[in-house]
Amino acid sequence: MKFNELSYTSFTGRPGSCSRFPGAALLPDGSLVILYDDGENCDSVKHEMRIAFSRDHGVSWQDGGIMYDQQVLGFAHRFTENCKPAVMDNGRLISVGFGFIRDEPELGLADYAIKHGRFPESRNTLSFSDDGGKTWSLPTFIPHRFDTALELSGPALWCKNAKEVLVFGPPFVLQGHAQQGICLASRDAGATWEERGTFFASRSIAPWEVRSMQENSGRIWLVMWSYDFEQKLHLPNHLVYSDDQGRSWSKALDSGIRGQAANLFSCNGTKYLLYTVREGENTGIYCAPFELTGGKLTCGESTLLWDAAGMKQNNGERIEKQFRALKFGQPSMTDLGENKWLLLYWSCENDSYAIRTRIFQVQA
Repeated sequence: MKFNELSYTSFTGRPGSCSRFPGAALLPDGSLVILYDDGENCDSVKHEMRIAFSRDHGVSWQDGGIMYDQQVLGFAHRFTENCKPAVMDNGRLISVGFGFIRDEPELGLADYAIKHGRFPESRNTLSFSDDGGKTWSLPTFIPHRFDTALELSGPALWCKNAKEVLVFGPPFVLQGHAQQGICLASRDAGATWEERGTFFASRSIAPWEVRSMQENSGRIWLVMWSYDFEQKLHLPNHLVYSDDQGRSWSKALDSGIRGQAANLFSCNGTKYLLYTVREGENTGIYCAPFELTGGKLTCGESTLLWDAAGMKQNNGERIEKQFRALKFGQPSMTDLGENKWLLLYWSCENDSYAIRTRIFQVQA
């Protein structure tokens, strides 16, 4: 496949603000809605979720304002949320994510983790929109058995075959805690939730930044950004799959691709792993086809979608400092139809943290 770039756009929530961590949903009328994090700087306590819309398949974007007023949530301290949208069959939008209660507002999240060896108190959030993303319900909190939020960094998976919602993520823990990946399921479109299964477990390897995809056969694929706390090393991305709606999972399959903040998409019958490279010289956003044959995962030749031009991450520091030093990430691909795809990500270029969108025409 060839990915030919057609257009590029960039925007921030407000002049001079720091805009990061976007998620997009294609609405039934063909328009796009993006939710993203916007704040004073990359680690400020003063952050809020904002909305953007496109009526021309991502060529241009219009500001939709804030998602909701965080002050009405009633916390004694500031609550900062990160969430992404998904569309259910009836056109209703569901947004899942996580938020931190910032009880030491003078500290950024990375500084808080360095000081305390953990992140602040956190909750998993759930919001809905019935008007195409213009307005959203105030977030409620997804109940589960963990005393910290799950890192629901990707959108919920709406399973058309079973008419249910699945979310995936590990508990927000650092070194010294058991690492595991949890699947939560809702059979009533987000009204109630149950723990469906465990897709990964390890003593020291974290399954971060989980993204999901469902094939027409019903098979669910997950990709994990794998970090080994003992070796202090980023491992290749690993994938798992389930054929029973998340109740049981395959063993973790090594992709051989050492990238971070990965994603999955399917184009013209070919499954792709979308990933970022932040170490070494060839930094950027790439995609590579993958397939499962005889129980073995194989990945084809990678295609460069965006050259990060030397935005290298320092891999020698502890992971909390690496979080603070990130310059780009969280890419996703949205199918626009007619073999056109929207690449969405954030990057810091010329000291500007902005949301970037690129449109590609895909040719065989």
